[in-house]
Amino acid sequence: MFNLEGKAVIVTGSGRGIGKGIAEMLASLGAKVAINDIDEHLAQKTADHIRSQGLIAIAAAGDVAQQADVKKVVEQTAEEFGRIDVLVNNAGIIGLKPFPEITLAEWNRMFHVHLTGSFLFSQEVIPYMKSNGGGRIINIASNWGQRGEAGSVHYSAVKAGIIGFTKALARELAPDRILVNAVAPGPIETDMIEEEARLLGTTADQIRDSLAAKIPLQRLGTIRDVAVSIAFLAGDTGNFYCGQVISPNGGEVMM
Repeated sequence: MFNLEGKAVIVTGSGRGIGKGIAEMLASLGAKVAINDIDEHLAQKTADHIRSQGLIAIAAAGDVAQQADVKKVVEQTAEEFGRIDVLVNNAGIIGLKPFPEITLAEWNRMFHVHLTGSFLFSQEVIPYMKSNGGGRIINIASNWGQRGEAGSVHYSAVKAGIIGFTKALARELAPDRILVNAVAPGPIETDMIEEEARLLGTTADQIRDSLAAKIPLQRLGTIRDVAVSIAFLAGDTGNFYCGQVISPNGGEVMM
């Protein structure tokens, strides 16, 4: 059903976790994928893994919050693949801390990685997409950006910002046939669970049980649950989606 044959894709923050899963799925559907990550080793490892399956991928390391790095990644992708059709703004960091304890540096870093990164990459790929006659920009938001989460004000705020960014940019780029949408996952089983447990001083299993108890489907999502949403929006199946937020969240947030 999903066919991305020949599409050139950049997935930011795809050296591990959800981004890696997204990149692997899009490659399996025929896309040529640029693996971007701030960690060059992780980017190369993921690209090598995809290529070992006979699929097409390159490593394109760089910090999404640094304009020079973003420009280099986009130019490398265009030179290697000859075009850019899809951008997935996935790179992000987690933040769990009571609001009074959040430092200005932590607040700024959260916004630089999520929002500034999405801004910079989107600006850089738009000329390539216009020359193709269209394209797709898919931003990774979060259910916390839809409902807010105590103890994570900076993360919730920036993910709400991603949703606003998506809707405004979608209206602006629609005449150019560049479709901008967002995917807002609920709790997903990734290594971020271990990081949350460390930050909160508890165990990963306790985190999983607490999250699942709030979800009508009584389970955490999988990376595949998110990746199929990206694949849907990236292909012809997403031709009439513009400025929308798809939420694979098991019913935790119902819009």
